[in-house]
Amino acid sequence: MEYKLSKKYDTDKFMSMIMGPNPIKLCEELLLDCKIPSGARVCDLGSGQGLTSVFMAREYGFTVYACDLWSEPEEHLPFSERWGLTIGISSPSKRMQQLCRSERSISTQS
Repeated sequence: MEYKLSKKYDTDKFMSMIMGPNPIKLCEELLLDCKIPSGARVCDLGSGQGLTSVFMAREYGFTVYACDLWSEPEEHLPFSERWGLTIGISSPSKRMQQLCRSERSISTQS
Protein backbone atom coordinates (compact mmCIF):
# COMPACT_ATOMS: atom_id res chain seq x y z
CA MET A 1 0.00 0.00 0.00
CA GLU A 2 1.19 3.50 -0.78
CA TYR A 3 0.70 5.82 2.19
CA LYS A 4 0.01 9.13 0.45
CA LEU A 5 -1.26 11.03 3.48
CA SER A 6 1.10 9.73 6.15
CA LYS A 7 4.11 10.40 3.91
CA LYS A 8 3.75 14.10 4.81
CA TYR A 9 4.46 13.23 8.45
CA ASP A 10 7.66 11.31 7.78
CA THR A 11 9.81 13.87 9.59
CA ASP A 12 12.50 13.38 12.20
CA LYS A 13 10.31 15.09 14.83
CA PHE A 14 7.32 12.82 14.18
CA MET A 15 9.41 9.67 13.88
CA SER A 16 11.16 10.39 17.19
CA MET A 17 7.76 10.38 18.94
CA ILE A 18 6.70 6.95 17.64
CA MET A 19 6.90 3.89 19.88
CA GLY A 20 6.30 0.63 18.03
CA PRO A 21 4.56 0.39 14.66
CA ASN A 22 3.93 3.65 12.82
CA PRO A 23 0.51 4.81 14.11
CA ILE A 24 0.06 7.31 11.28
CA LYS A 25 0.32 4.59 8.63
CA LEU A 26 -1.96 2.31 10.66
CA CYS A 27 -4.51 5.10 10.99
CA GLU A 28 -4.39 5.85 7.26
CA GLU A 29 -4.90 2.19 6.43
CA LEU A 30 -7.82 1.89 8.88
CA LEU A 31 -9.48 4.95 7.37
CA LEU A 32 -9.03 3.80 3.77
CA ASP A 33 -12.38 4.16 1.99
CA CYS A 34 -13.73 5.68 5.20
CA LYS A 35 -17.31 6.93 5.08
CA ILE A 36 -16.95 9.23 8.09
CA PRO A 37 -17.63 12.78 6.87
CA SER A 38 -15.29 15.70 7.42
CA GLY A 39 -16.35 17.60 10.53
CA ALA A 40 -17.44 14.42 12.32
CA ARG A 41 -16.50 14.03 15.97
CA VAL A 42 -14.21 11.09 16.67
CA CYS A 43 -12.56 9.85 19.84
CA ASP A 44 -8.90 8.90 19.73
CA LEU A 45 -8.65 6.49 22.67
CA GLY A 46 -5.11 5.76 23.69
CA SER A 47 -3.96 8.88 21.85
CA GLY A 48 -0.53 8.93 23.48
CA GLN A 49 1.32 12.05 22.39
CA GLY A 50 -1.39 13.04 19.92
CA LEU A 51 0.18 11.94 16.63
CA THR A 52 -2.94 10.22 15.32
CA SER A 53 -5.16 13.00 16.66
CA VAL A 54 -3.22 15.59 14.67
CA PHE A 55 -3.24 13.34 11.60
CA MET A 56 -7.02 12.74 11.69
CA ALA A 57 -7.82 16.42 12.31
CA ARG A 58 -5.55 17.70 9.52
CA GLU A 59 -6.07 15.03 6.88
CA TYR A 60 -9.70 14.05 7.40
CA GLY A 61 -11.13 17.22 8.94
CA PHE A 62 -12.40 15.39 12.01
CA THR A 63 -12.99 17.05 15.35
CA VAL A 64 -10.84 14.82 17.51
CA TYR A 65 -11.28 14.20 21.21
CA ALA A 66 -8.03 12.69 22.46
CA CYS A 67 -7.95 10.54 25.58
CA ASP A 68 -5.02 8.69 27.08
CA LEU A 69 -4.91 7.23 30.57
CA TRP A 70 -1.18 7.63 31.03
CA SER A 71 -0.69 11.18 29.73
CA GLU A 72 -1.75 14.49 31.15
CA PRO A 73 -3.74 16.40 28.51
CA GLU A 74 -1.87 19.67 29.09
CA GLU A 75 1.42 18.01 28.11
CA HIS A 76 0.33 17.50 24.51
CA LEU A 77 -1.60 20.67 23.73
CA PRO A 78 1.54 22.54 22.56
CA PHE A 79 2.17 19.75 20.02
CA SER A 80 -1.27 20.12 18.46
CA GLU A 81 -0.98 23.90 18.55
CA ARG A 82 2.31 23.73 16.61
CA TRP A 83 0.31 22.00 13.87
CA GLY A 84 -2.28 24.80 13.93
CA LEU A 85 -4.91 22.73 15.71
CA THR A 86 -6.15 24.81 18.60
CA ILE A 87 -9.72 24.21 17.41
CA GLY A 88 -10.90 20.68 16.77
CA ILE A 89 -8.59 18.87 19.18
CA SER A 90 -9.85 18.60 22.70
CA SER A 91 -8.42 16.89 25.72
CA PRO A 92 -10.53 14.98 28.23
CA SER A 93 -11.29 16.56 31.55
CA LYS A 94 -9.47 15.42 34.65
CA ARG A 95 -12.74 13.82 35.78
CA MET A 96 -12.92 11.76 32.58
CA GLN A 97 -9.39 10.51 33.17
CA GLN A 98 -10.24 9.64 36.78
CA LEU A 99 -13.31 7.71 35.65
CA CYS A 100 -11.33 5.82 33.01
CA ARG A 101 -8.60 4.98 35.49
CA SER A 102 -11.08 3.73 38.08
CA GLU A 103 -12.89 1.65 35.48
CA ARG A 104 -9.54 0.15 34.48
CA SER A 105 -8.65 -0.66 38.08
CA ILE A 106 -12.07 -2.22 38.69
CA SER A 107 -11.94 -4.37 35.58
CA THR A 108 -8.42 -5.66 36.31
CA GLN A 109 -9.21 -6.75 39.85
CA SER A 110 -11.23 -9.84 38.87
